[in-house]
Amino acid sequence: MTLFIDAQQLSNLTNYTGLVTSVQRWLSRTDLQDDVPDFIRLAEARFRRVLVMPDMEATVTLTPTASVPLPADFDSIRAIGIPGYQPFDQVSPADFSALPLGANGDPLTGQPTKMAIVSGQMLFWPAPDKAYAANMTYRVNIPALGPALDSNWLLAKHPDVYLYGTILQAEAYGWNDERVPLIKAALDEALGEVMQAGTRQRYGAGPLAMKPPTHERIGLRW
Repeated sequence: MTLFIDAQQLSNLTNYTGLVTSVQRWLSRTDLQDDVPDFIRLAEARFRRVLVMPDMEATVTLTPTASVPLPADFDSIRAIGIPGYQPFDQVSPADFSALPLGANGDPLTGQPTKMAIVSGQMLFWPAPDKAYAANMTYRVNIPALGPALDSNWLLAKHPDVYLYGTILQAEAYGWNDERVPLIKAALDEALGEVMQAGTRQRYGAGPLAMKPPTHERIGLRW
């Protein structure tokens, strides 16, 4: 299901101010200037729960210590490890607390191989015995639009998603029961297409090839 967006509305959907204007025009309302920002926040909350895209990834280099604070825009880890070695295993806080200690109950030290996220901090095991450089690729929360941020990658690439998502919240706010299912169906379709575009971006347009199964015996791989 595709909703028609006229050229005048589309030309506005390049920044935050234009989005607010387009939403009011779409709804034929001029009294929602103070409410549209809330509708945008609610739409963005859903986008963050649903979307998993290459555009939402960032890579940073960090030095593991006893604890390292998570980046301010952190959503979840995709990969972390020291280049040239196996990636760290991410374990639960309970499993992390059960990992072996060193002599006399002191923290075990060495090159880290495991990590956990506890209270907004990354913890590493064994505790680093020297300065290591680790690379972390993580998913970034979608930046919130507003007066301080006029645009982001999602609005730039997929303005229809922002428009439909914001209008859906506005229609629910006004209890326009007839339009809510129509707008929701259009938003769901658009979000699905965005996810498909992300899959093509990450893996290409061709089908994914499965690796043949690996059979193992003790001391022999064949």
